[in-house]
Amino acid sequence: MFFIVFLFKKCTSESHDEEKSADKYYHSRCARTKKRFSFFEADRLVTPRSSYADLRRGVAVDSYSLYNVPQRNYYRLPPEIIFMIENVKVFGHFSENILLKLCYHMQTKSLLAGEHLYGPCNPDQNIIVVQSGKVEILLETDNKTHTIKTVEKGESIYSLLNILQKFRKYPNRSMNPIIHGVAIQDTVLITLPIAGLKEVLDKHTDSLIDVIKIIGLRLQKVTFFTLKNFFGLTSDLLFENVNFHGFNHSKVVDSSSKYQLCFVENCDSDSSNSSHLVEYCLICSNKKLSTHFAKNNICNQCFLEASMSRFKKLLNLDPDIADVDIEEIHKSAGSVIIQEGTLTEKLYFLALGSVHLEEKTEASNDSTVIGFHKHDKLIGSLSILTGEASLFTYRAVEDCYLLAISKSNLFEAIFKSPDIIVELGASILNDLSALVKQVDFGLDWKHLEAGKTLYNQGDASNSAYVVLTGRLQSTVHEHSKSMLTGEYGRGDLVGLAETLTQSVRGSLVVAIRDTELACLSEELISFIKFCYPNSVTKLVQLLGQKILNSLSEKKNIFSMISKATNKKEEETCTNKFGKISTVAILSISSGINATIFCEVLKCALDKTETALLLNSSRVLNLLNSSTFESIPNYFLSSWLSQQEDQNDVVLFQCDNQITFWSKMCIRQADCVLIIADAKDNATIRLVEKRLDEMSPRARKYLLLLHDFDTKRPSNTVEWLKPRPWCSGHYHLRCHPGIFSSAEINVVQNVSADFCRLARVLTNKAIGLVLGGGAARGCAHVGVIKAMLDANIPIDMIGGTSIGSMVGAVWASETQYFQFFNTLQSWCKNKVGKMLFLAGDLTYPYTSFFTGRNFNNIVRETLGDSVAIEDLWLPYFCVTTDISVCKSREHFFGSLWRYVRSSMTLAGYMPPLCDPEDGHLLLDGVYTNNLPADIMHQQMVGVKTIFAVDVGRVSSENFSRYGDSLSGWWVLISRICPWMESMKVPNIFEVQSKVGYVLCEKQLLEVKSSNICEYLRPPIDKYGSLQFSKFDEIFLVGYSYAEKYFEEWKLKFNIPTTSR
Repeated sequence: MFFIVFLFKKCTSESHDEEKSADKYYHSRCARTKKRFSFFEADRLVTPRSSYADLRRGVAVDSYSLYNVPQRNYYRLPPEIIFMIENVKVFGHFSENILLKLCYHMQTKSLLAGEHLYGPCNPDQNIIVVQSGKVEILLETDNKTHTIKTVEKGESIYSLLNILQKFRKYPNRSMNPIIHGVAIQDTVLITLPIAGLKEVLDKHTDSLIDVIKIIGLRLQKVTFFTLKNFFGLTSDLLFENVNFHGFNHSKVVDSSSKYQLCFVENCDSDSSNSSHLVEYCLICSNKKLSTHFAKNNICNQCFLEASMSRFKKLLNLDPDIADVDIEEIHKSAGSVIIQEGTLTEKLYFLALGSVHLEEKTEASNDSTVIGFHKHDKLIGSLSILTGEASLFTYRAVEDCYLLAISKSNLFEAIFKSPDIIVELGASILNDLSALVKQVDFGLDWKHLEAGKTLYNQGDASNSAYVVLTGRLQSTVHEHSKSMLTGEYGRGDLVGLAETLTQSVRGSLVVAIRDTELACLSEELISFIKFCYPNSVTKLVQLLGQKILNSLSEKKNIFSMISKATNKKEEETCTNKFGKISTVAILSISSGINATIFCEVLKCALDKTETALLLNSSRVLNLLNSSTFESIPNYFLSSWLSQQEDQNDVVLFQCDNQITFWSKMCIRQADCVLIIADAKDNATIRLVEKRLDEMSPRARKYLLLLHDFDTKRPSNTVEWLKPRPWCSGHYHLRCHPGIFSSAEINVVQNVSADFCRLARVLTNKAIGLVLGGGAARGCAHVGVIKAMLDANIPIDMIGGTSIGSMVGAVWASETQYFQFFNTLQSWCKNKVGKMLFLAGDLTYPYTSFFTGRNFNNIVRETLGDSVAIEDLWLPYFCVTTDISVCKSREHFFGSLWRYVRSSMTLAGYMPPLCDPEDGHLLLDGVYTNNLPADIMHQQMVGVKTIFAVDVGRVSSENFSRYGDSLSGWWVLISRICPWMESMKVPNIFEVQSKVGYVLCEKQLLEVKSSNICEYLRPPIDKYGSLQFSKFDEIFLVGYSYAEKYFEEWKLKFNIPTTSR
């Protein structure tokens, strides 16, 4: 007991008597209630997340902290405060000094099962957190009671809108819905009176302003966003007087001022009625009326003074700061005051006229009128308060007269008189419907740190979630294996199907990056459906879209996107990895000019996307700050979210060391690009060791940079081996400027490799899949030539049998002339002459040939020590593993060995032993001769897949030779000119056809599922061993593909793409 008292005295020593008395009071109360909070001794092992004050002072609070300073000791704080910080989001932004002062006002309260927490006669006046037990929140509407939320241990009960209303000095009417709270079981609560919170914040201006901003952010980004996008509610969000019924200002205007009374009584009069007009101004009496304000019976000057006075009174401007610059603005009928989706730089006061609130419809760009404002209204309050884009378009219905104050001038006045921002926030409440205030009690705002679990597979489903910012990953565990089922980004709805059907969770969902979520309880969803039946239509539409997306997983990605009617529909057509919105770039090599690299990558992204590059210096300049310590955490996160909203891709350039900015970048990123000079030592750096801790779930890619004249990468495995957390790697050839500090022309340094990386990051990569068919595979070379001539890039490649060989050579070279010469020589001079068979015969126990000579010609062509990881392009090949009787896909390992395995027909050559596990590998033609499905499922970023099938078509024109066949007789029939040649397949063709039969079902599924663009050159007349006819088969493939790609580009209106 004495230790606790000593600890509190040490951490709360202050010179002010008020703070000392607060500490003294709390020490005694804490001693009396220690048993009530004993569970914290175990629960407090996890340190709470960073607070607003911590980020301003640069204090670290957890293992994912954004600062490089000693860790703040939250154990000095009382357990109730820690619990509040963890469960009431807004408290995380308070300093420790403020939190300790709140102890004076905090209380504990015990409820028996069935006892009421509050009701109509005892309205909600507190912020409440359930310490133990369970409370049911009930909402009364039209003599009916609805359950909107069940609150369990660790969850909170409060309404931020109610807090905002209680902060006002002179609330003009009650804003509270009729809420009941009933304990389902014996419950212990921690309560903090809102009046006590206001009393403390009145002495801390910065924190008060921050709280009001957070409330505005919550309203716009959580409540409005959820109700609009997932329940289809628009005009229902606005107060009925705003929704076309006008507003009786005579009830709220102070009539003590003569000019205000005149204005209110006459502002809506018909100007055409001369009986309402007087010759002189009713206020100053000696000035003639201006025609512009004739219907108000006052002159221009008096009207301006009246409007100014009303504007200042509405904002509660103090006299000593009443000299703020206020601008007069006239808007003609039909003109736009604020455009939907744009940032507002001014706060407007509608002094005269009327304004429509419009919203764009999803199906088209047309706008629908959802509300109506008359004079005496503030316009743009919410956007000014939050810094977010406007939710609506404000359009003048008639000629309007407005007053405006700039955002900078407004906040200068706010810092002098914080009550201004309270009134500004409270003015928003007047425009909100009862639904918004009701939902605010039941809608939770949840913060999920990177790597933390949202829910586990098999958990009960009691709520759905909307991703506000960040990214989630869904994984299914079956038969001791985990399978990625998808990723959820901004605006996605998670867990709705299980919640509506009351089934258990079907997957494990984890945060890839720091994520903000809106939590909709099952009871809240039911309440909204009951009150607004039309919202069911929107929910059914969302569920239907989700089901269609899952069913169309195997549909043609390009065709789906080509038919998409809007951007949102296009985004639903991406693969299961989801669209990347934010990319962090971390350099681990001192010789790389990271700034130039980022600018080159941005230039490549700008060709198809809207990209933004941010680094620490640019952010500080944009936010007018000298250090990140002076920027509140919530404000910086919100600002970064705005940039994400306004751009397709945001690139974060990390600092060279682990700094605040570097950690913020990594925690905000959907994926992390680690750039390194391929010539450097491959040892893992210190910054990389921290990387997996800071962002354990985000995809991480290693980018190895090479000189532009590098022939082929090497030793890639040495880089990847100590980095098992890397999701993949890419090789990029760079101009010398990236390896120097000199300034270069960024546009001229955008190489094909950077364009390829940009397409992969934006899910617009083009893949090529080459099927098996022995000598007929020479047509693959012609197809690649046609793609290059049509300016269609190849970003990734894979294949089976001869397709694996052609694909490996292209991925090694990527320069057409070397590629063509290599394969032409290999087909005509080596395989075509069959010289490799000489001296390779053996006793045919497993095969006719040892395979030694064939191994040599494959090894000579591809390289002895080259690994798949060393190829310029992402590559894979398919083999058949006869040890376990299944198909194998090879994305890494010895290149020549797996290519040789993929071309090994049974009986001709022995299966090759896998150097990794010793399994026996045969030709992939037996299991998957056209692996377009493999590329679609496992290659990240692919959008369009071209699959080239050169397999032998089934034939029924064989000779009927009876019950037995003599090979000698077949030979004689082909030699003798007077005998009819027997049409009988040779051993090689029999083996090939066996493979085609075995994978025929898989081939039909690929063709019918439309996951690829299917190409079939007319090469059926060529035999499987006619490699000597390389030039002829090449021309057949080229002619066919040239015509095909011309028609394809016309069909889908494909523009010319830079390689």
